[in-house]
Amino acid sequence: MSPPVVDAAWAHARSAAPLRPGEHLALARFSVHPPLYQRTSAPMDLMHWRALGEIFRADRLPWTFVVMRDNGYWDDYLSYFAMPPAARRPHVGQHAYALFSHDWRAQPVGSWLEARSNATLTDDPASRTPSRTPEHDEELVVLSRPEFDTAVRDALRALRRPDALAANPLNRSRLVTDSGTNLAGLLASAVDAVREGRSGDKHHGALGITYLEGTPSQEAAAERIGLPFSTYRRHLSSGIDRLTDLLWRSELNGTRIAEAN
Repeated sequence: MSPPVVDAAWAHARSAAPLRPGEHLALARFSVHPPLYQRTSAPMDLMHWRALGEIFRADRLPWTFVVMRDNGYWDDYLSYFAMPPAARRPHVGQHAYALFSHDWRAQPVGSWLEARSNATLTDDPASRTPSRTPEHDEELVVLSRPEFDTAVRDALRALRRPDALAANPLNRSRLVTDSGTNLAGLLASAVDAVREGRSGDKHHGALGITYLEGTPSQEAAAERIGLPFSTYRRHLSSGIDRLTDLLWRSELNGTRIAEAN
């Protein structure tokens, strides 16, 4: 059986936004300055900054938890830093503990630091009040692999329908926000990238004629590309799988499409 604090962390991550393959979570569990226990002090500040340094350098670390004695002392302060307490408060012995959590996929380090800097430098006194929970204007969507695959297929079908494409959840994914282009441009780049590798020209041809050129039907696409319909469908299906794999690797690793290929 896992310790109750670890169980609570896993339960929160699973219910809010589960880990994806290759990801892990971390807990800052024993931050204690003996004379003051877990009250504010210079050593406690150093512990917190050291923990942040480890977080900033970490690879594939979506969830972090800061564990503190649950007496409300840290609630406002850590909530102000976008680390609100999880609902589940585990007990160890006679004491309850709070797990202050942050999903770095939803608000990555860069936007987190920018939000903290803006709050510190703003002229609005209310934004500096620790009891205020920051707005997550830049919060990203975190999709599971099945959700991601569905979103890619929906986006391909919506490439020539701007309203439908604008509603696709990939617009709020790290994949798009880190790419320097919009979702339509990213998909076009991914179709080009599919050309590399085994059967790349076949996959690229089927994807391009179907989604980028906007033929009225798949039968028309097969005719234009000069293939039997069954062969065209096979190339298209394999091409979609290849394109989705490229995009998924880019989403997980924060790399550009060409680097994920």
